[in-house]
Amino acid sequence: PLSATSRHSKSTTGFSFHRFYNSRDNFEWAHDILPRLRSLASVVLAHAALVFGAALALLSQTLQTLRRRLPSSTSFSTSLARLPSSLLSACDTLWNPQNRAKSAIALLSLLLLCSLLLTVDDSRVRPPEGHTLPASHPPLNSDPLSGLSPSQRHSLLAGLYGYWGFYDGAADERPAEPYTSPAAAGNEFSDVGEEDFPDEAWQVDAVYVNHFLDAGEKLVRRGQEAMFGVFVGLGIENVTVSNHGGEEMEESAGGEEEGQVSGQVSGQVSGQIRDPNQRLHDRLQMFHLAEIDLATVTTSEYLALKEPHWHTKGGWTTQRSFDGLERRLLHAMMTNGNFTIVITGNWRNMGYGGNHVWQAMAGKMEVLLTELFQRLGVTLAVRAVGLPPLEKEGLSVTPLEAAGLNVGGRETLVHAMGWSSILGGDVDMVIWEDDGVDDDETNKERKGDEFSAQLFDFFARQALLAGTSHLPFLWGGNFHVLRNLHQYADVDVGQLGNGLFGVPETTKEELAYTLPWASQYLKCEKDKLKTACRKEEYQFQSRCWTGEGSATPQLDRIPILPTAVGWRMQQAKAYTAAYNLLAALLDAMDTWSERTIYEGQPLTDEYWHIGEYITNIREKVKALTEEDAPHCFQLEKSIKLPNRLCRNALKGRTEYTPRANPMETSIRSIVVPSETGATVAETNEMNPLEGMAVDEFVDNVPAGEVDPLELLHLEKNLRL
Repeated sequence: PLSATSRHSKSTTGFSFHRFYNSRDNFEWAHDILPRLRSLASVVLAHAALVFGAALALLSQTLQTLRRRLPSSTSFSTSLARLPSSLLSACDTLWNPQNRAKSAIALLSLLLLCSLLLTVDDSRVRPPEGHTLPASHPPLNSDPLSGLSPSQRHSLLAGLYGYWGFYDGAADERPAEPYTSPAAAGNEFSDVGEEDFPDEAWQVDAVYVNHFLDAGEKLVRRGQEAMFGVFVGLGIENVTVSNHGGEEMEESAGGEEEGQVSGQVSGQVSGQIRDPNQRLHDRLQMFHLAEIDLATVTTSEYLALKEPHWHTKGGWTTQRSFDGLERRLLHAMMTNGNFTIVITGNWRNMGYGGNHVWQAMAGKMEVLLTELFQRLGVTLAVRAVGLPPLEKEGLSVTPLEAAGLNVGGRETLVHAMGWSSILGGDVDMVIWEDDGVDDDETNKERKGDEFSAQLFDFFARQALLAGTSHLPFLWGGNFHVLRNLHQYADVDVGQLGNGLFGVPETTKEELAYTLPWASQYLKCEKDKLKTACRKEEYQFQSRCWTGEGSATPQLDRIPILPTAVGWRMQQAKAYTAAYNLLAALLDAMDTWSERTIYEGQPLTDEYWHIGEYITNIREKVKALTEEDAPHCFQLEKSIKLPNRLCRNALKGRTEYTPRANPMETSIRSIVVPSETGATVAETNEMNPLEGMAVDEFVDNVPAGEVDPLELLHLEKNLRL
């Protein structure tokens, strides 16, 4: 429209170029297109000058020839005589043999002058070193909420995205004694029968469950939108503040209804989400989890043809596997139990070599999802267990051995040898990322060698046999191994993508700062940009305080190893895995809601009990033959690993950390007292380092950027 109002101008009519040029999308368009138009104009002018020069020479030569050859009495000669004498004189003068060189120089000079006039200094729109705008320049990525007070900001976000307002009105009446423990349920799986729930239990309270599921579904959707917004922004526009009273947020404006795209708090602030339907479409595309049929998709090559973008979207799984993940989540909610995730793999995918723990994939997932799961009555645990970089100087790893580790599959072998002790027997989901090293950080499928597949099969079987009351969903690993386990043992499997499909592309190094903070330098598809985007200052923000106890501690950067994976990619993978988990959680609650509408509370056993489900899979894993799933059995020939280890769980003890249940899995826990009765001293002090406590600062989200926790933690009233 030609009529627009700019917050930077008092004028309310007419097109505001200042506003246009300082919006992120339009700025990038202007910065990229306008120089192209100037270049095009220069090219057109150059061609015009050349054509003019050639035409001038041709005209001069033609006129001279006609004058000499045509009789003066002809009508054509008469017409020539009528031409302005000044034109004929100019042609003769400019293009006679004595003046041709001077005329050509004059034309070229004119061309150069016009080109200079069309060239504009782009430094006024490019950021200075460090990719930050000067203080006098209005921010290109201006936050539409920057002028709001904390209460106004909270009111607007709660109006647009909803808030957590659920509470148990009968909390004092709930049973005091535990009734979902293995002892109370009468089985190790905590599968409580429908008739065994106490009358006062929340699981049989229809009012409680209906409101709980309604609030839970909105919370999960809010979490999904928050993760998407981190990479593309919240898309809030038309933010206005009214001038009349109203201090409290009205529930009628609470945006708790799905799909509501505008929210207004009486007397305070209002705004709307730009093009919500397009945002929903883009979000679903970015995190799309393909459901495939492994009965027909028999090779990774065919999978690539059928789902060519699964690596850069949400990944792939099967319908039966996804249903199994929903069952695990329903069981955790129905029993107010635990849900444990293990993330393991090579040190690069674990986030080592240049990141803080909470910047790695596991840390990002735990920080993002812990409180969300708590509100659903589930205790979330995320464990990151993996070897450190072994090729660092000073460690006994030869270059040849380091190259072997880079192929993939090797670094998780040591933990697989004691899976149930080191990684734990209570695991519900495993994310395995030991696919090897690849220069392509878009994380396309990396194929290890045959030995890698054998080692992963051994790892997977140990994961499946490690516990008694839990059975993990397997994310990642060799396709053929996953398919065999799924087809012949009913194992729940899938492979994760990284979500880069929906991340805005960094098209120019100097324009990256116009993108959301989490997306800058993350998706660089142009070959000439890939090297620039991998600069340490763009991919790593990891500093540590040194010199503990001193008055002036030194702020130093964590040493960065050459092939380490930075925090932005770690976050993209973490949010993709978290989004898939929330998608399963959303479907689980939808199933719960639909079934109980007709069948009543509590939810029928067949939808959430896990005892028979786990037992079936575990027994089939033990019964796998070399004909059905050969990889693990081939280790007997490769490294003389007995075949029986493919059917039996292994335990171990170690002093190395991290590990599950460190006090029970240490070597000290099995040391026999001496004859005098002396024992190894036990300690609960797991962090003996002393030093000054400092606030973490790297994880702070910059002003104007999307903090997903802000949306996830929204409540009816602002918590100060």
